[in-house]
Amino acid sequence: MASVNEPAYQLELALRTLITKDYNTTRNDVKKMVWKDWPRKDITKSSYPRISIMDVTETGDPVSIGQKAATENTYILQIDVWIWDKPNDPHFLTVNSTNMAGTRARDTITRDVLYLLRKNFFTNTSLIGYYDYRVRANRVIAFDEKSGILRRSIEIEFKEMDTSA
Repeated sequence: MASVNEPAYQLELALRTLITKDYNTTRNDVKKMVWKDWPRKDITKSSYPRISIMDVTETGDPVSIGQKAATENTYILQIDVWIWDKPNDPHFLTVNSTNMAGTRARDTITRDVLYLLRKNFFTNTSLIGYYDYRVRANRVIAFDEKSGILRRSIEIEFKEMDTSA
């Protein structure tokens, strides 16, 4: 049976429950760190770090299970970790009880996200029904000098069997 909600939304819900502490101590709610990606104009220094999720692609391949036809859906999602790193205005974060900023903070948070997904993907209630999870890419995005933002992009893939057809 296909998901009631789109996979990017399900992953957003999962990460909001898996990430239990906010690295930015000025924010009052860790859930404000993980967002479905869309253009936002209200982002300030206190909005970082951010984790955004966006759909890359979705495919469906016809398969059969005995006499029953089904579709195996493959989802590829991009998870981006964003860090404020403006010259002369660094954003110090507390990651694993250590104060850090810049690329070190970005890479440490990225490793935390990867660890949480690897450890909990098959047991998190928001992701039940998905299988064959794997990381396709983990790459640094070029520094945006104009906005002063560091970003690292994780691309993941997983599948779901839709037997509702």
